[in-house]
Amino acid sequence: MVVIVLIAAGITPFSGVSADDNSVRATGGALPGGPPSALAASLWTVHPSDPLANFSTIGDAIASASPGDTIEVWNGTYNEQVIVNKQLMVRSRDGAALTIVNATGSGSTFTLEADGCTIAGFTISGSGTDSTAAGITVQSSGNTIVNNTCTANGYDGIHLWFSSNNTILNNTCHTNLHNGLTLTTAVNNTIAGNELYNNAYGILFDPGSSGNMISNNVCHENLETGIYVENAMRNTFSKNIVDSNIREGIVLISGSSRNILVGNDITANVQGGISLFESSKNTIIKNEIRNNSIAGIYLQESENNLIYRNNFVGNTLNVDSYDSDNHWNSTSLIHYTYDSVEYTRYMGNYWDDYNGTDTTGDGIGDVPYDIYEEKGEGTEDDFDYYPLSQPFTSYSVENEPPVAEFTFTPPSPWSTGV
Repeated sequence: MVVIVLIAAGITPFSGVSADDNSVRATGGALPGGPPSALAASLWTVHPSDPLANFSTIGDAIASASPGDTIEVWNGTYNEQVIVNKQLMVRSRDGAALTIVNATGSGSTFTLEADGCTIAGFTISGSGTDSTAAGITVQSSGNTIVNNTCTANGYDGIHLWFSSNNTILNNTCHTNLHNGLTLTTAVNNTIAGNELYNNAYGILFDPGSSGNMISNNVCHENLETGIYVENAMRNTFSKNIVDSNIREGIVLISGSSRNILVGNDITANVQGGISLFESSKNTIIKNEIRNNSIAGIYLQESENNLIYRNNFVGNTLNVDSYDSDNHWNSTSLIHYTYDSVEYTRYMGNYWDDYNGTDTTGDGIGDVPYDIYEEKGEGTEDDFDYYPLSQPFTSYSVENEPPVAEFTFTPPSPWSTGV
């Protein structure tokens, strides 16, 4: 659980109105007499025209704030490019639907240059078409981006550049010209609970991104691929829903290795569920791979991937392997309970087109499942030697490694309305 707390050091956050002055004007400057004490975190308020706010632009508020301060942006439309170059919480008071920041077609709408910032509760749009532009560009680390809607940006919704240890949570990224979310040499980030749709790619990993946790996201109806991973290592993709994308659901390509795909629902993608190209030593386990056109899983020149305890149901072709030799069942014995009886066996996948029987009643098919392999230069001899006779949910596995969970409790003062 990640909790963000603003500590006011015993001083009431600055409201924009003092007890002695009820006629404060938001003229782009601070209150008469200067800002609150620098010894405590201060609250600065922003509104385009409300006289009770301290500033009329977010940029002016940032310029006057000190590290650790909070900038509260009231409802309205702000046509500006916001650069956050000190540690600040920048949050809306009234929620994303009523608080819009638009870069008007140039540059990034928000750029985070300082570590440890929070951006919360905005509709963020109008960034430029340059490949370095995004609704939110993150060039620092340890930030929290939560409850934003990133839409109608000229390139990406959110882009992490050489950035680490960020939390990207509960955002909606849709109808951006390129990607909903891009990671470029981004390390140890948590991407959770986001919805990404009607972009070119939902989530795209550029080369060099590793150690990221991608969980409980919904990537659907993107014009290319739901999740596209290029030359990236040791990332975990857990409990994502990836459906109805125009191309593949999930792609691992160009040397992507040692990634884990676990517990994902990969459904109804037009050009395949999961595709691996020149990617090896990945683990694919406990995924629902259903109703995908072309193939549930396609592998090309990909070796030594471990693929077991998945459900392959209703795909045009459950598996298609080309020049690829992989492991289609567990490589160690698993202790499990099936039909109220305990067994210790190797375990493979559930294939809805498996024609074998289970005469021993242990939930494992009596004959191997033949992996469909196109002709190529590899050894065309892959089998699932221990196919499951029922979907993997029919088996209770002892001492199963946990599937990563990520929960988040929004702190006051933005637990509601953002």
